[in-house]
Amino acid sequence: MARPPKKPPEEWRREIMNAAKALFFTNGYEETSVAGIMKLAGGAKGLFYSFFSSKAELLQALSEQLFLEHNPFQAVRERKDLSALEKIQELMRLNRE
Repeated sequence: MARPPKKPPEEWRREIMNAAKALFFTNGYEETSVAGIMKLAGGAKGLFYSFFSSKAELLQALSEQLFLEHNPFQAVRERKDLSALEKIQELMRLNRE
């Protein structure tokens, strides 16, 4: 296999996570392999393990990232038009979506 392009570690990590997210949503977690993730990311399989010890660890990192990007608590917390009870109800509604 050709040597992967020279990129900063943060960029490789981001590309690995983006590839995994796309494959997890398309194929599901069980049907997605580390080799498939790295093929989509454009790097060698060994590069994966310099960032994550396992596919499960990658899933954990991805879930944390997605939660922070789409944090329902932050969205509801800033709403001034809702009472405390309405904020809780809105959180429950957002959690069902």
